[in-house]
Amino acid sequence: MSRETELSLAEEFLTDPQVNCLIVQGAAGVGKSRLAAEILERAAVLGHPTDRAAATHASAATPLTALAHLLPAGATLNDPVELFRRTTEALSSGAAKGGNSGQRLVLFVDDVHLLDEASATLLQQLVAVRAVFLIATLRVNAMLGEDVTFQADGADTCRLHLDPFSEAEVDTYLKAMLDGPVSRSTVAEFMRMSNGNVLVLRELLIGALRGGGLHQISTIWHLDSRAANMPIVTEMIRARLARLRSAERSLVEILACCEPLELGELQTAVPEADCAELEAEGIVQVRRAESRSLYSLAHPVYGEVVREQIPHARRRLIYQQQAQRLKERGLRSPDHFMRVATFELAADGTTDTDTLLAAVRLAYRARDYRLVVELLDALPADRFDFSVAVMRGQSHHYLGNFGDADRELAWAQERSPDLDGLLSVVALRTQNAFYGKSSIATALAVNEEAQGYTDDPLVRRMLRTNEAAFRLFRDPLSHVLKLLEEARSISAPQIRHWVLLQQMLALSCSGRAAEACASADQAYARHRREVNKGGADGNPPLGIASTAWIAAAYLESGRLTEARRIAEESYQEALQARALHFQALHACQLGRCELVAGNLDAALNWYLEGVACAQSLGQPILDEQAWAGLMAVHAALGDVEQAEFALARYDEVMTREPERDCEIFHSIGVVGKAWVHVVQGRPRNALDLLTAGAETLRAREQYVNESWLLAEKVRLGAASEVADRLAELAEGSDNILIEVRSQVASAMVTRQGDALLAAALSCGKQGLHLLAAETALSASQAYMTAGERKKAAHTRQLSDTHRRQSGRAQTPGLAQWPGVHPLTAREKEVAFLAAKGIPSKAIAAHLQLSVRTVDNFLQRVYNKTGISSRRDLARTLANLQS
Repeated sequence: MSRETELSLAEEFLTDPQVNCLIVQGAAGVGKSRLAAEILERAAVLGHPTDRAAATHASAATPLTALAHLLPAGATLNDPVELFRRTTEALSSGAAKGGNSGQRLVLFVDDVHLLDEASATLLQQLVAVRAVFLIATLRVNAMLGEDVTFQADGADTCRLHLDPFSEAEVDTYLKAMLDGPVSRSTVAEFMRMSNGNVLVLRELLIGALRGGGLHQISTIWHLDSRAANMPIVTEMIRARLARLRSAERSLVEILACCEPLELGELQTAVPEADCAELEAEGIVQVRRAESRSLYSLAHPVYGEVVREQIPHARRRLIYQQQAQRLKERGLRSPDHFMRVATFELAADGTTDTDTLLAAVRLAYRARDYRLVVELLDALPADRFDFSVAVMRGQSHHYLGNFGDADRELAWAQERSPDLDGLLSVVALRTQNAFYGKSSIATALAVNEEAQGYTDDPLVRRMLRTNEAAFRLFRDPLSHVLKLLEEARSISAPQIRHWVLLQQMLALSCSGRAAEACASADQAYARHRREVNKGGADGNPPLGIASTAWIAAAYLESGRLTEARRIAEESYQEALQARALHFQALHACQLGRCELVAGNLDAALNWYLEGVACAQSLGQPILDEQAWAGLMAVHAALGDVEQAEFALARYDEVMTREPERDCEIFHSIGVVGKAWVHVVQGRPRNALDLLTAGAETLRAREQYVNESWLLAEKVRLGAASEVADRLAELAEGSDNILIEVRSQVASAMVTRQGDALLAAALSCGKQGLHLLAAETALSASQAYMTAGERKKAAHTRQLSDTHRRQSGRAQTPGLAQWPGVHPLTAREKEVAFLAAKGIPSKAIAAHLQLSVRTVDNFLQRVYNKTGISSRRDLARTLANLQS
């Protein structure tokens, strides 16, 4: 992958007579040699003769070995002056014979810091007299034990410093190498493993492809597991470590097992080791964390290579000693408990139970569910209690092990210490049943079973409110809200919060936006307070992130900006924690948000991300929404093949669970299937499907989603069929999405330009770009029919603006009419000249026309584009071009 900025600078240096030497410098593996080789190729294109040499530790043992192929026959070191003279003549005559008279030889020397003294001296002399133009690679922070013989610091020397890739550059690199989109979690993992080092990145990529861990899901590349076999990187690391002294080697081994460590910990472990030398060599790195300096190996791969070489007994001793040192210093933070537990388990397979439980709680709050399960495997059976079983059960849930999760939670339910504990674990069990099997009946059966544990009418009433979370997807929302009437009076905090989230979502789906958003505001404030406290308060957390419900409520209420912000914030937190369940959940939410907004390219990227993250989890709820959304987006983009593929995967997901009795994301599934019919050329089938889906949602009183399906019918030309129903929905709701959709339907029925323009502006104000583009285009058509060409041109430009924001949409609403008559070739020619500020008289002379003819052409342009002066020409022409 080329670094175009650096290559452009290098070309300038090659043609600058004041420059004789270009040093490409940077840490090992950042791509110095590759860039220097590309610069050498550019030099050849510019007509320079070229050659190359490589310095190595082996060649440095014998003088002039690295440059031997450049020396004239019989040249020796006996007479350095004669050697220099003859070499200079040979290089000059060689350039002339090659037809490059007047052009210097451009010589590329790789790893110039490894040259022997004689070669370095000769090279410096050749550069000084302009016999060669030198391109050299130099490793920054070469080992302190090496004498760098080549010195180039004069005014005729320029340097290009290469830094490791940023995460954005890693993303660009992977997309270029794989020729397709790459999931964000994959980019983050490659960045974490390579630290932006190009050589390591390349080896990781090759290894992952060969090992099958990196593969395509739909059209996106995703990393399930990376390859451990990276021979080039492994040998490079081993060679660098082989030159370390014993003390530094010991320190590297300790870091490989126990990183990160503070400087004081390292100095205690290996007092004679020189940490500064290892940092200068680029083997270790230091980062600041609050008031501490934490040392770790420069790349995670270093740790893997080193650990493979450490004998088992030595590795066990390192873990034991480091755990003991931490205990002696005192376990002052939760992180210390985690480290002691993991070190002792790695050494002996056992650890102190209290320390282990502290580590489990820390991993649980960090959402590292695999680690929770692994740590709890080491817990003695007599220490299992209610809270441990809940943590283990919920961890299994997020890992997709629904059967294991239910066994753990059922065990906890039998041992609930109090009413709050019972209600909390029942809520978790019912969620596990519902989201694991997409079965309302199964979830209700678990809830019904729990009612047998008590005769208390209050508890039974609270358990009834728990049913609302599942009836929400099947029953009329008025019945659901009836179940939730006493939500705020529930004494158990976790259950109360859980039930209030259901109430909030039910309100938003029924079109009561103000009430839903007020609840969402409170819920989000509560969420931020918990985050700022630094984690859970000891109670079992909800079975699903509350922000998912909050973002959904904002989205259904038409507050797309808040929905997008919260979902993006939550996705980034999940990505940082490497929590795939939550990454998939929030990626799908962001996809839904962009789909509703009509930002199809953004929706495609997010749904692809959701599919990639969900594919290894086996969770029906995630697969359902990811493939439904992907189906809808591919169809709206006109990609028939990918839309049909997504439909097949969606159908497979919906029949995978034998107990499934509901479609949790019914509206997205209907919209997706409808648009697949459209791109297959069956719009009537699409309308029938949307009609049936809207009737189902009406029966469930999910009025916002009903309005969405009705609005899709409007977009397919059936506005007269649904305008009255949308007006009825808008009359009984304060939801802005329903209001705007009703306005569009009414305007489409009247076909009046002003009404359509007003509807398009309302869509744009709410960020509904695709609907705005289609409605504005219909307005332009109406204006043209009425003979109002300027208004037609203006609304066409408005449509184009929203179309660009919506991506590469290919829908009937954008293809039904070509819009304002395009400019002729002569009109464009005159307009572009006028836009540059050229007067009509000069344009007339240039084109050999009369001034009057030029002015007539300009007037036609004004009429077609809806503008009235030259001042607006540049902007208008730019819009027409795009």
